[in-house]
Amino acid sequence: MRRSHFVIAVFGLLVAACGTTSNSQAVAPSAPSSSITTTTTTSTSTTSTTTTTSQPGVAPSVATASYTRSGSSPNYDVSVSYPVLGGMASLSSQASINSQIIASVANWANAFVQNVSMLQGASANGNSTLSGAFKTELVDSRIASFQFVLNQDVASAAHSNTNIYSLDFSLATGHQLGLTDLFVSGSNYLSMLSSASITLLTQQLSAQGVPASELENDPGLSAAPANFAAFDITSSGLVIGFSQGQVISTALGALTVTIPYTSLANVIAPKGPLVNP
Repeated sequence: MRRSHFVIAVFGLLVAACGTTSNSQAVAPSAPSSSITTTTTTSTSTTSTTTTTSQPGVAPSVATASYTRSGSSPNYDVSVSYPVLGGMASLSSQASINSQIIASVANWANAFVQNVSMLQGASANGNSTLSGAFKTELVDSRIASFQFVLNQDVASAAHSNTNIYSLDFSLATGHQLGLTDLFVSGSNYLSMLSSASITLLTQQLSAQGVPASELENDPGLSAAPANFAAFDITSSGLVIGFSQGQVISTALGALTVTIPYTSLANVIAPKGPLVNP
């Protein structure tokens, strides 16, 4: 039987929960039920903060928290940093966004643990790790956009693997943004994302001898929503992340491109989040 420990250390928790300082404890999503006995604990660290929320039109603060988890037989360790928003004018939206962020991190960790749980024999004696951090791509009065780069090293695998994930939110509603929120309904935005990504990657990978024809025919760059799910809204363009192995070969690692908004002007929703980001 395997025992796992799931510890979440949250910094500035009260900023995330209610914008005040106290000694409340954070509660994070637990792993899905299974035959594995799991012990879950939570702890909280707080720092001195103001007790007021921001005024509408002011960007929220971003603190960093850590999701850590470990288990044995097979052995694994998880350590991923994630953002915690604070000081928002709408506390309900703030709570919703912070809950969605920790739930997403927990889901990524759960997928990794499920993969590790299938290890047998000598592989089960090795140590598998999932580690990663987030990058704040944009936080202003309307939008919060974060990119996560997670490195997965499974004991039985020949090499480690890097995955890119993104979380984008409307601060007004607490709603997580998807591609359909960014573009005109019924437009050919997926084809435009595909074409722009192929062009930019062709320029980026030409030094490595990757021909344009291979990229043009790569299923990982076709006009499918899943291929562009890791997007981030920035002030300079739409950043698209491609996890290792999605494009051409795992040898290329994880890749990103930044598509200028001028290239997407014809399909951007007139009142959507890409207008004046």
